[in-house]
Amino acid sequence: MRKGTNADRNASPGKVGSAKQPSKNASPKQQAPIGQQQQLSQFSKTPQQPRKYPATQKSPQAVSPYQPAKLSWQQSKLSPTRQSAPPATFAKQPATFPSTRQPPSATATSTQSSPQPQVTSAQLPKKFPSTPQSPQTTSPQQTSQFTPTKKSPQAVSPQQQAIFSPTRQSPQAVSPQQQAIFSSTRQLPQAKLVPQPTNAAPTQQPTISVPTKQPTNAASKPKPPSEATNDSEPPPRESIKTCFFRDGIRRVDYVLVWEEDLRDTEDYFSKKAAMHRKKFEDNLIEVGVEIERETCISSKKKIHFVKLFVSWTTMCYYAEYLGFRAPLEEVENRDDGSERSSSFFSRSRSSELFSSPLEAKSMSKQKQFYTCAFSADKATKYIGISNKDTYFRPTQRFEVAFELLGTQIYGKKDQSEVGLDSMIRRGIYSCAYPPHEGSSSTPAGLRPEQMNARQLLHNYWARWKLWYKFQPLDHIRDYFGEKIAFYFAFIGYYTMWLVPATLVGMVTFLYGIGTINKSTVAHEICGSKKYFKMCPLCENIQACNYWYLSDICTYIRASYVFDNVATHFYAIFVSVWAYGFLKFWKRKTARLAYQWDVLDYVEMEERPRPEYASRCTEYEEDPITGNMEPHFPSSKRRLRILIGVLSLMVMMILSTASLIAMLMTRSSILHALFNNELVRSRAVTLANASSACVNLIIVLALELIYEKIAFNITEWEMHRTQTQFENQVIFKVFVFEIFNHYLSISYIAFIKGNVVGEPGKYNELFGSRLADCINGSCMFELTQLMAIILIGKQVAVQIIEMLIPKLLTFLHIGSTGLQANQLPNASQSWDADYMLIPYDTGLFMDYLELIMQFGFVTLFVPAFPLAPLFALINNLVEIRLDARKLVIGTRRPLPERAQSIGIWFSMMKFVAHVAVISNGSLMAFTSESLAISVFRPVYGGDLGFKNYTLSWAQANTTSEPCRFNMIPNNTEYYWKLQAIRIVYMLFFQQVVTLLTSVMNWFIPNIPEDLKRKIKRQKYLAKKALMDREMIGRRHKRAAFVA
Repeated sequence: MRKGTNADRNASPGKVGSAKQPSKNASPKQQAPIGQQQQLSQFSKTPQQPRKYPATQKSPQAVSPYQPAKLSWQQSKLSPTRQSAPPATFAKQPATFPSTRQPPSATATSTQSSPQPQVTSAQLPKKFPSTPQSPQTTSPQQTSQFTPTKKSPQAVSPQQQAIFSPTRQSPQAVSPQQQAIFSSTRQLPQAKLVPQPTNAAPTQQPTISVPTKQPTNAASKPKPPSEATNDSEPPPRESIKTCFFRDGIRRVDYVLVWEEDLRDTEDYFSKKAAMHRKKFEDNLIEVGVEIERETCISSKKKIHFVKLFVSWTTMCYYAEYLGFRAPLEEVENRDDGSERSSSFFSRSRSSELFSSPLEAKSMSKQKQFYTCAFSADKATKYIGISNKDTYFRPTQRFEVAFELLGTQIYGKKDQSEVGLDSMIRRGIYSCAYPPHEGSSSTPAGLRPEQMNARQLLHNYWARWKLWYKFQPLDHIRDYFGEKIAFYFAFIGYYTMWLVPATLVGMVTFLYGIGTINKSTVAHEICGSKKYFKMCPLCENIQACNYWYLSDICTYIRASYVFDNVATHFYAIFVSVWAYGFLKFWKRKTARLAYQWDVLDYVEMEERPRPEYASRCTEYEEDPITGNMEPHFPSSKRRLRILIGVLSLMVMMILSTASLIAMLMTRSSILHALFNNELVRSRAVTLANASSACVNLIIVLALELIYEKIAFNITEWEMHRTQTQFENQVIFKVFVFEIFNHYLSISYIAFIKGNVVGEPGKYNELFGSRLADCINGSCMFELTQLMAIILIGKQVAVQIIEMLIPKLLTFLHIGSTGLQANQLPNASQSWDADYMLIPYDTGLFMDYLELIMQFGFVTLFVPAFPLAPLFALINNLVEIRLDARKLVIGTRRPLPERAQSIGIWFSMMKFVAHVAVISNGSLMAFTSESLAISVFRPVYGGDLGFKNYTLSWAQANTTSEPCRFNMIPNNTEYYWKLQAIRIVYMLFFQQVVTLLTSVMNWFIPNIPEDLKRKIKRQKYLAKKALMDREMIGRRHKRAAFVA
């Protein structure tokens, strides 16, 4: 998914040019002029001593693809959207499908011990044509290698010459093995690295002096990684042991893997796949990606690893293109609204109960900066630009690498043979993933400041014993990206808000238990003995007998616990609580979006999905870019969407059939148990629990089935982009899940008991009489059903999430036949990650579970006030379970930027609005407490309520006089009660609406202090731009005077 700013949305990488814009018809193979000087390291605020690295000897014609070119930020402009002073620009070009944006890069030789090859002069690759740049002065060393250019009137200072001029070094011997590894000739993907004899004659080659940071003194104490800003020293690599190239300096930005079965012979497909891989990797090299290969052999397969490193030049180009943010100034007096506010319990600064080494050594000292969009014109204003190894976060490097991998051609463009996803889908590569930051296990005695990011998250986030502690959201964002960080921020914030709902719910529950002996209705029924003779539960007299209302005394007392006066106040509280949670989460989202530099983030035009492109048989000219793109007619898509809606309706019918099956199961169990006098008092409870368990099994089964169907149908509907595809899947699954989970609950809450009929005139369904609420109110039956579905599903999902990843990992290792000791480099993580399973499910299922849980907590919660408690317990487990899955259970997911939780917030808002109606209706029409409250002032107390509200069966309809649950409709009380129920429901909604409106009036969506920070950030960005323009004008004036 390509992302960027509005200005960059329709822009594609342009060409390197001079002050005069190059012609649009310039040849793509045009070479850069010889002798141009490129000084990318001018961002350094202080001169740094060069560090020298040997390079292998190459012929003058052979140029290594591993060394990128470096463009002078004062002479080349990397953004196609900026219109400032520097003369060299990337010309604006129309985007093509798939986009093949190619940043400038250059090549030179490197060795096993060489750092990131940052040379001061090199040739631009063939893919990026260039017009002559403005003249510059050159060093004597450059003059000896290249044709000198005409000097500029403005001379380069001696300090700059000392920093940026390449120097010749004495020849150094390089082993043939290093030559074989780092040869400038491009290796075939399937080539195996074979060690060369060490006694071969060494070769010598002058080295290139590269400005880089000095090595850290081993005796000095390293700084904690979180204390350091962008321009500080990282922790020592011997403690991090993360993933690097063999030189130990260039880090692995992405890993491509392809497998070769040892038992198969080379066929046409394998030869064609090798050709595709070679072309794809050659294209990556031309756009500034450096490649290193490893091979390991297991008992079944030969596994090839291709390590990728994105050069500094390419990173800077795509940083501007993708809209990365750059730090301008440190924020003073940082508030505590970031990570500490997301803790489960509120903590004071002096409290040590919830402290951790992560908070004490890292989070409390982490800095926050005002930022602006990254631009070459303002590079000297950025904090930390001098340290090229750590300036870009790993997540940003992964995003750039993925952008490059998604735009390179490996075959024929007109056949949609473009991008990594298409290659994986066709089996050319087995998988691709960004590497983890080393091992998650921590050696004994390792201090927090010596740990890598993965070890920090494992020790201070992904452990079960930390269930009560806060989440390190900033560290999660730095490691997994904003999209995953927003998920954990949301579940943590939601869990924190469940605490007051849980406390009030427990108070409501305890009130019911404490006042159960004061219920006059329960006393009336339990003391009636054989006074209330009830009609049989079915028409068959032999199968169903007459019974007495006192037989269900225990059931009546349990019903009162969940249906009393306190339940009405709890219903209002939960309705307001749901709105308040969403309101404050919106404020939290704004603060996190600002803190994580995604407040102004806008997704760019997305590339078509590989599945879409491969299935399209038609091509059409894009009206914006003018390029031919795969096209699927809208008329055919609408027809397929209609078929998808019909499939949704079919699944809803199946869900309805499951409800009927549940009702019939309950009736059969209830009739069998009710005729047994030993279990008659518990027959209703057992029947309800049994039918609820059957319903739970059916709900889980239909959920699994329809998720598969929804994905396949949405794939068949041919949606162009990944966002369109995901939104369609989310809509289908959400609608079905709402229907599947809440159909039976809604039936019991609002329908059951009102459509039964009366003796002699019972309503039937498929020849069976509809079931009745046994005591006139279905609240306790609703409580049982909600408890079993909520708790049962949470337990089932947690068990599945614990076992399935382990099972899949075991099967994956078995299918490859690979063992840990067979990996090419056991101390690195890029190959060990291959033994983990991919993070394919994403956040879809996690968000869906939270939405369904939020419905149980809000929609029918008056019937089960303990629902927030079980949701709270589940979320505390879910946070650590998901954390462990991401940190140690799966490969590192691709980091993605996001402003919020997206469409899921709209769904929760919809559930919150429906909750007001459902809770008001539940308390008005289902709860028996309202009928008792109306009866008390009119008839002087609760005594006699059941005697007054039970109806007599008509004569000749039963063999004996009996009563049934229905308020007589020929009394004044009946009509007064109906009117009060309608007024109560309207009053309930108006009270909730009034309270939420007051909350919305006094609490803005964006905090006031955050508004000031946003204004301050815009001011600094504008000031930096103006300062840069003034400097450019002064340089032009000085050149004119000279």
